[in-house]
Amino acid sequence: MEDHNQKSPVCVLDASNYIGFWILKGLLNKGYTVHAAIQPNGEKEIQNEIKEMEKVNEKLFLFEVDVLDYHSILVALKDCCALFCSLDGPDEYDDLLVDLEVRGVINVVEACAQSDSIEKVVFTSSLTAAIWREDIGSEIVVDERSWSDPEFCRKLKLWYALAKTLSEQAAWALAMDRMLCMNGVLAFVDVNFLADVHIRAFEDRSTCGRYFCFNQIVNTSEQAFKLAQSLSPLIPLPPRYECKGSEVYAERLKTKKLDKLVEDAACF
Repeated sequence: MEDHNQKSPVCVLDASNYIGFWILKGLLNKGYTVHAAIQPNGEKEIQNEIKEMEKVNEKLFLFEVDVLDYHSILVALKDCCALFCSLDGPDEYDDLLVDLEVRGVINVVEACAQSDSIEKVVFTSSLTAAIWREDIGSEIVVDERSWSDPEFCRKLKLWYALAKTLSEQAAWALAMDRMLCMNGVLAFVDVNFLADVHIRAFEDRSTCGRYFCFNQIVNTSEQAFKLAQSLSPLIPLPPRYECKGSEVYAERLKTKKLDKLVEDAACF
């Protein structure tokens, strides 16, 4: 892989959502030339800010992309050595949006595989792609090997979790079939740290696979209730749900791979 010190262009898609925008700013701060790919349904306020940034930053180039339009993705990827893929829909997900997100992700990964310049994809997912299934309480450890159960998500109408599970699984299947180097970051974390982890996953040539990324551990039902409230309406609470007690549960979410990535980066 090319020496990143030469700062080959990289692409961020979608740069107009919250995570994508912070990754974009982190890359610019490190001196990268960035293709900021924005979708029509992106955050208008962020889009306007990116347009203003492009006027004064010669390393920033704006591209309008529809992930269902394969050609528009290829245009944004031209000459880039990496893609930071951070797709998200509106606050309210439904079964139709699940299908659209999966199709969009397949288009994006296929475009990367067909590109002459892309060497690595850093794919943003969500911890909801790993934690929702019938028997989750029986598992000793929940880590990068864990997946949410699509049928369980459908049964409870957890459309956001279903979208993130199916789209990430489709991305991994296609990336492996096309022999495309990809890292996955599953996150619930401070956004500054999250953006930095994405960039480290790109710059470190040894990175491989999924990375759990979080800085908040839930050990009591009260904490779980507050977390669910903070994620609403992405993860709606069951009807008439009440928080009962504050029993402490053993920590089972593990970030060993992420810890090593951060430690290794600190050595340089």
